Amino acid sequence: MENTPASAPVDTPLLPCPFCGGTPSISETDDGVYRWVCCDQCEADGPCIHYQFDGTKEEAKAFVVEKWNTRQERQIKPLVWERGNELIDEWTAETPFGKFRVFRRPQDEVARIYLSAIKNIKHPHIESVEETKAYCEAEYERCVMECLE
Repeated sequence: MENTPASAPVDTPLLPCPFCGGTPSISETDDGVYRWVCCDQCEADGPCIHYQFDGTKEEAKAFVVEKWNTRQERQIKPLVWERGNELIDEWTAETPFGKFRVFRRPQDEVARIYLSAIKNIKHPHIESVEETKAYCEAEYERCVMECLE
């Protein structure tokens, strides 16, 4: 097929629908000229290809399978930390789950974390505020990914 990227091998299985998890199948027009992948549940579909102009039926199948199986990697926006009270080295970051608040008072041995939706997050004893903020970033990412599963 000219002007198309390398395609998946013809026997490559279709991944489940990225929207509903349903089972996809390869569809074609009655005359067999156009091919595409379509979800049998939600009817989401991938790009259509005209195999007579773009190659053989097998190449068209491999192309639509490869396009259907290509998924965007999920990227989570990093937390945006704002400086709070400098006397206690306080930092805050808004999330859809609530506000993270990280601080370390001079008399504290370890930094503390609070999330407005959860009063006190259990965490290992972390001395520095920067390490505690990194822990919050990881916890936030874990919460987001849990919501996406």
